Amino acid sequence: MSATQSSIPELDRVARPSASTDGTAVRLVLANALALVVAYALPRVLTLGAVIIAARVLGAARFGAYATAGATAVILSILSTAGMQPLLVREMARDPRSAPGLLRAAHWIKTGLNGVMLIALCVLADAAFGLQGEALWAALVLGAGYSIGSYAENFAAYFQAVERMHVWTAANAAYGIVAGLAGAVLIWSTHSLPWFCAAMVLGHLAAVFWLLRTYRRDHPARTRVAASGNQSVRALLRAAVPFAAAFLALTLFYKADVLILSGVRPDADVGMYTAAYKLVDIAQALMLAAIIATYPRLARATAARAGAGPWAGSRLAELALLIMAPVAALGFLLRERILAGLYGSAYQDAAAPAGFLVLALLPLALNLLGGYILAATDRMKVMVALYGGAALVKLTAVAIVAPRWGGAGVAAAMLGSELLLGASFLIALRHTAHAAPGWRALAGVLATAAGCAFAALVPGDSAVVRVLVLLALVVPAYVWLDVVPAEERAVLRAALRPGSGRARVGQL
Repeated sequence: MSATQSSIPELDRVARPSASTDGTAVRLVLANALALVVAYALPRVLTLGAVIIAARVLGAARFGAYATAGATAVILSILSTAGMQPLLVREMARDPRSAPGLLRAAHWIKTGLNGVMLIALCVLADAAFGLQGEALWAALVLGAGYSIGSYAENFAAYFQAVERMHVWTAANAAYGIVAGLAGAVLIWSTHSLPWFCAAMVLGHLAAVFWLLRTYRRDHPARTRVAASGNQSVRALLRAAVPFAAAFLALTLFYKADVLILSGVRPDADVGMYTAAYKLVDIAQALMLAAIIATYPRLARATAARAGAGPWAGSRLAELALLIMAPVAALGFLLRERILAGLYGSAYQDAAAPAGFLVLALLPLALNLLGGYILAATDRMKVMVALYGGAALVKLTAVAIVAPRWGGAGVAAAMLGSELLLGASFLIALRHTAHAAPGWRALAGVLATAAGCAFAALVPGDSAVVRVLVLLALVVPAYVWLDVVPAEERAVLRAALRPGSGRARVGQL
């Protein structure tokens, strides 16, 4: 069986059950994906209104200061989170009985790391990142929010591992409602950047409260204490080291460019770039939702599979490319209208960096999925090397182009570095995890790229006409390539058929 023909239900089993049984498993995966899409999208949607109000109230220059403070807090937050969530999901998915002890150990580790992170933020915010005034206070407040959110990540890992994604959805809804409403009220009433950032702290507190209440209802105190005695904080910390290194490199890769840009260009330019990057931020959240919905099954599949033949990781890599190629093309064609609708005419200069950023969504999808596949297959050191090297290349390029070309140059550097990283992941997935996409997916990407280029050349400024041209070229190409084989169509029909039943985690 080729990688392209590898079916979606292999996420669950190596054996080949019937389409109806596979459909039940896929139904649960789709339900989990939908719950996670809502979980990741809802807080961003709910807080997007507050961010748009902040952008309008603060202006491009002060909004750029907010972006710099946020990037600083995110980078240093890795000292707090240690990239531990994928590790916890993997271990608890393989052995759910270990969850109470792992969570207790993770809480102790996060408490110590939170102290280190907050001290580092106080020391480095001004000395290393040049933050002063309200930007400095904003970074400190955001850091406090991330320290609280690190405990929410621990509980989220448990509910993701046992595929109860709806609990994480509810917690994120609580975060989004509290942070969004509080942020809108605070920025409108105070015009203060630190007070606007304080809304995130309130949101994280709401999420932690929701998750803790649900977890305690499922795990009585006696169960938690008894199970935790057999867990080693030191062992978990050792296991988390490669995850922390990988996610530190990943965070530097995606966030440090704003800090470099803020050091050589006016805050207004940083604000334009940040406004354009919000499109990537939203799309990236949706990608993570789909990836994390399958991650617990990937972790169990890698523990059960034997040999180096094709498996579900290959098919997931293909689907990531096939889905994101038209999404990136549509974003490129519609970027000006999207930005105008979100921010108004004052942010029209954000269209230039947005053009590069939305095209970067395609390799970004493969790179994010590739990182989780490497995590599931116990190859995090490969991810450290890939993202570490890519971060060095990208940040060097950003330092060269940012002084002259500003946000557009930084966005172009991101696109180039994402493409380079994507090529590296293709090689790594093929030779280490045996999860490289097949030729049909690559052909679909080329067909979509050609369709996007042709649509962009259509005269006039009618976005609708260009989108129709793109679809008229891409849809027949996907049909001709048979990107969704008949076997998978049968499974999907079984999954979407009413009354097909529900799968339980214990059956997987």
